[in-house]
Amino acid sequence: LIRVVGMYKLAISVSARIQRLTLEFTDGDEHHLGRILETCVHVSMPALSELKLVCTKAIVGRGIKSICRNWNAPLLQKLTLVDVLPELPITVFPQIKTLSLDVNRWCMPLSAIQRKCWLTREIVGFLLCFTSVEHLRIAVQLFDGHVQLGAARPMESVRSLDLGLQNTRVGRAVKITKFITFPSLDSFRVELGIKDFEDLEDILDNVDFGVPPTSVTKVAVAISRELESDIVSPVYTIGQWCSRFGEVKSLKLESQRDNAHGLFALATPFDVLEVVAEEGSVMNGFALENILSSSERTGAPKKAIIDIQDKFNYKEG
Repeated sequence: LIRVVGMYKLAISVSARIQRLTLEFTDGDEHHLGRILETCVHVSMPALSELKLVCTKAIVGRGIKSICRNWNAPLLQKLTLVDVLPELPITVFPQIKTLSLDVNRWCMPLSAIQRKCWLTREIVGFLLCFTSVEHLRIAVQLFDGHVQLGAARPMESVRSLDLGLQNTRVGRAVKITKFITFPSLDSFRVELGIKDFEDLEDILDNVDFGVPPTSVTKVAVAISRELESDIVSPVYTIGQWCSRFGEVKSLKLESQRDNAHGLFALATPFDVLEVVAEEGSVMNGFALENILSSSERTGAPKKAIIDIQDKFNYKEG
């Protein structure tokens, strides 16, 4: 406890110079929260522009939600929150231009009440306090999404919305767009975690806006495995299987995108990857995953741009 509180005291002693701050709270901090809150009750951060508060679960977030209540942060504009809806000074809400909110993502429906997960009315009420936010990311589970909160209310300032749907269940459930409208939206991105591509149409059809944002000109769709999925990647599985053959010198991976889901991610720069093992190299799951991740970091050798008229332009990467 002395060491933990000492770290917070050290941060406060240099608070006037802090521009970006991240505070993470875990289950192990539950017994220290009282002392931590006492230490941080009045803090002046005149240079703070970005704040990130991360909690491992909602019950921890409820315990520290008052930590920022009396802070002085006149330059704060970017806020990232995980499983916490903090009590902010009233002057801070209109300052925020970029907000990312992850809430209830690790709660299961049957244990939502027991784990004190955040309620829909709490989440909606919190979001509506941000009257100037332009870039908004929301990844939440609404366990009581059928609650009646009256007519949907607008967030007029939001220009870009990123909606995270972590799994098929969340994708099919009621979403934040039932309770909040975004009349000024021009960019919309949806992140989907799904088990089967057969669910894609159903989930996309369920991304419903109470009032359709007809001002949208840019749309992005990101697809991945479900957040809770512990399934290993297909590339790793193939590599492990291939290691049974001994000293394999060449392995070709083909992704038939025209008649299947594809082996590689949609954004991967190739449909066929041939891996050649040098003398002494081992062909296994870890090796293949490392090669694939390296290619994604370095980028494709060529970039293809396809317009609505099916015209192709190629540029060197």
